[in-house]
Amino acid sequence: MTHLTTHVLDGSAGAPASGVDVRLLDADGTTVASGRTDADGRLALGPDELSAGTYALVFATGPYFAARGSETFYPSVTVSFAVADTRAAVAGGARVSIIPTAGEAPSTTIARPAPLSWRIRLR
Repeated sequence: MTHLTTHVLDGSAGAPASGVDVRLLDADGTTVASGRTDADGRLALGPDELSAGTYALVFATGPYFAARGSETFYPSVTVSFAVADTRAAVAGGARVSIIPTAGEAPSTTIARPAPLSWRIRLR
């Protein structure tokens, strides 16, 4: 079971963002895992368990919008996060969702199930 999932919605189209390349990086910038969002804009990636540490998800939003004939303010979106308790990461996993819009700053939501519930929205 993968314990890191992501969901990308195209705010311009009001639909899932299919075909967005995503990379999971560790604190040193080494790629831990990578993949591409499916038809529903979802992707499960990473090892079965993330060790404690700092990670980043890098979403290739520029190529996604360019393929659709749109410009975007951000060529990529990077969301950094920390895993402090691997037991909690295994028990509940983590989900990172973004809603990029062509020509504007994206909205970002990071959610983690209880007991470590938190949600961050960046605008």
